[in-house]
Amino acid sequence: APLAEIVVMSPSGLHVRRTGMTSWEWAPMDKRCKIHAGDRIAILLESPPGSGMPGPARDVEAEEAACLLGVELSSPGPQ
Repeated sequence: APLAEIVVMSPSGLHVRRTGMTSWEWAPMDKRCKIHAGDRIAILLESPPGSGMPGPARDVEAEEAACLLGVELSSPGPQ
C-alpha cells in the first residue's frame, strides 16, 4: 500500500525514482503520484550530472542525472 499520495505543484513538474528502478519518472504539474516505501522524490535534479542544468521534462535513466536534493520515504517503525 502507498505511504502517501502527492500532487505535483511545480510548473516544471518533478521526478520520482521508484524502489528498485533505474530511472527517474517525470510527472507534470497537477499529476497525483502514489509514493511507496523506498521511493525517492527529487527536489533538485541535475541532468547531465555536473552540468548545472535542471532535469528535463521527461523520464531519465539514473546515469543521465544526479539528484542534488531529494527525499526518500520509509515506512514508520513500530510505535
